[in-house]
Amino acid sequence: MRAFKKYFTFAKLKVRQGFTLIELMIVIGIIGILAVIAIPQYTSYIARAQVTEAINILGGAKLAVADYVSHNGSFPDQATLNSIYPMASNTDTKTKYITSIIPWGDVNYYTLIATFKLNNVNSSLANHAIIFNTLRTGQGTKWICTSNIPNKDMLPASCRSDSPYGAS
Repeated sequence: MRAFKKYFTFAKLKVRQGFTLIELMIVIGIIGILAVIAIPQYTSYIARAQVTEAINILGGAKLAVADYVSHNGSFPDQATLNSIYPMASNTDTKTKYITSIIPWGDVNYYTLIATFKLNNVNSSLANHAIIFNTLRTGQGTKWICTSNIPNKDMLPASCRSDSPYGAS
C-alpha cells in the first residue's frame, strides 16, 4: 500500500501568481489605442462645451436686448446693457471662458460679441468670438449667429453657415 501511495502521489501543483509579460503588454497596447481615440474626442467635447457657454451667455443678453427694444423702441448702449444684463460688463463677465460681451450698433442694426479668454480655454478658441447680429425683416428682428473660430466643427449647426450673414 505504501508503494502505491508513493508511486501515485500527486505532485503539488504550483499556483500561478501574477500576469505574464505578454499579457501586460497586450493590456498596455489596448489602453494606448483607447487613449489615442479618446483624448482628441474629449478635447473636442470640452471645446464645444466652452462654445455653448458663450452662446448661452449671449442668449441671455439677446433676451435683455429684446425686452429693452420692446419697451423703448431702440437698442441699448453698453452702459444700459450693463444695467439690464450685468453679465455684459465689458471688464468682468464673471464666466470661466468669456472675457467680454460687447454690444455695438445703432437704431437699425445691433451686434453682440462674446470674446473668449486667452487662458484656461481651448487653444483654438482663445481670443476668438461668437457674434450675434440683428437682421431687420418684415416680421421683426432676427438674430444671426456668426463666428471667427477657425474650426467650425466646434460651433453648433446654427452658427456654421458659410453665407455672409451666418446662420439663423
